[in-house]
Amino acid sequence: MSSDDAFYGDGAKVISTTININSNPRAEFDVDTFYEVSRCVEWLSSITHVSKVALQFPDELLPDSVFVIKILQQHLPQISFYILADTSYGSCCVDLVAAQHYNADALIHYGNSCLSPASGIPILWVFGRAALDIADCCEQLKQLVSSTKTENKSYVLMYEVQYAYIADELFLMARTLIPTLCLSHLRGTANLNSTVTSSEGIRLEVNGRSWSSTTGAKPSDYDVLYIGEEGRTLNNLMLIMNGSKFFSYNPSRRESRQETASVNKALMKRMFLIEKAKVANIIGIIVGTLAVADYLSIHKRLKELIKKAGRKSYTIVVGKLNSAKLANFMEVDMFVLVGCAENVLVDSKEYFKPIITPYELELAYNPSREWNGDYTTDFQTLLPNGSNHQALPEKVNVETDVSLVTGAIRTIGITDSADDGKQVAVQDRSTAVVLSHAKTAGEFLAGRTWVGLERDLGHTDIEKAREGQTGIAMGYDGEAT
Repeated sequence: MSSDDAFYGDGAKVISTTININSNPRAEFDVDTFYEVSRCVEWLSSITHVSKVALQFPDELLPDSVFVIKILQQHLPQISFYILADTSYGSCCVDLVAAQHYNADALIHYGNSCLSPASGIPILWVFGRAALDIADCCEQLKQLVSSTKTENKSYVLMYEVQYAYIADELFLMARTLIPTLCLSHLRGTANLNSTVTSSEGIRLEVNGRSWSSTTGAKPSDYDVLYIGEEGRTLNNLMLIMNGSKFFSYNPSRRESRQETASVNKALMKRMFLIEKAKVANIIGIIVGTLAVADYLSIHKRLKELIKKAGRKSYTIVVGKLNSAKLANFMEVDMFVLVGCAENVLVDSKEYFKPIITPYELELAYNPSREWNGDYTTDFQTLLPNGSNHQALPEKVNVETDVSLVTGAIRTIGITDSADDGKQVAVQDRSTAVVLSHAKTAGEFLAGRTWVGLERDLGHTDIEKAREGQTGIAMGYDGEAT
């Protein structure tokens, strides 16, 4: 096919075009080892009545999907495999919706994961295997810890998921240098056959990483040794464990450092958004996941809380977030995102209206919850039996104070006052203007000067439907070439 044919030829030729794929995978690693094919085969063989299996790949690993599926089919010819890509939400979450389109009996998730629990079908996580120099890592972390001069401090070893395969070996060597070190385990990785057993004690967990504590009652009692690059996972852990020191080692650069990012500055930004939520009238609940367990429970809880606070809520499902999608909902004053723990923190400066987390909305509207320095991005901890659960009151008593953001009077709770939601703006000493803020989408639309195209019923001639163009956009039938 010539270059001219690709853009100006018959549409049928373009549709039937095939892409040649190299017969050999990328040479920098062994596909069979990196994707743990043997473990996948063993896991699938242990499940009864499996005929269709979905394989979920993130964009960066998609080129290897063809080779992975070929190897799996050689071992399990009786199973049909389907490749999932371009997930509806974040690639770190299990895409159960896409798997259900194929009526899949099981799913294997490859690559980075937020470790959010999912339900419905059996799921296996394969994180991949990134290279790590254990000796260099342990020596550099030892020097960092020694420089802090903190005696008898307890430490916990955390890591990005692609180092889970080597975590035991790393921990055993590091503990000879740092005796007060303990190892965190990833949620859903019991089948990795870890050789390090947890001691008895209080079970602590942060974003899918758990360990047994005999010296502290909360995660912030531990300082953290983190293996991985700077990114969303590390930033979230630092925000949640804001009372801990973080020492990180970057395996690709072979560099270590004590993290000095301003956690207090990040917390101040989040507290500012909480104050803005207190003056918002219309809240948009964005459903950012359909796979994480209990997402319907937290959605129901948020709707109930917003109603008791005297606000109006609307549920929005938009898939992957972007500013253009949310800009369509101009009547919404504030969004709250129901998503996985790793993707729920959104930088609102890119959006027309702020986006907060379920925990931050509870801080704004739930009088039973007070800020105590703790933070969480995992909405499951807010539900009954969760570590951060606070019961919702039967009724939110009306409370009035002055907003720290606008300087105006604000009210939390349901009020019957006819003047509720109105402010008085003084123009001069003799006149004043009453500013009314919409409390529902209907009120917002009613106040707009332009509400859509005029239909002019009875004034526009009715025309019969006409046949339009046929073909594809690059070359409709009948167009000159």
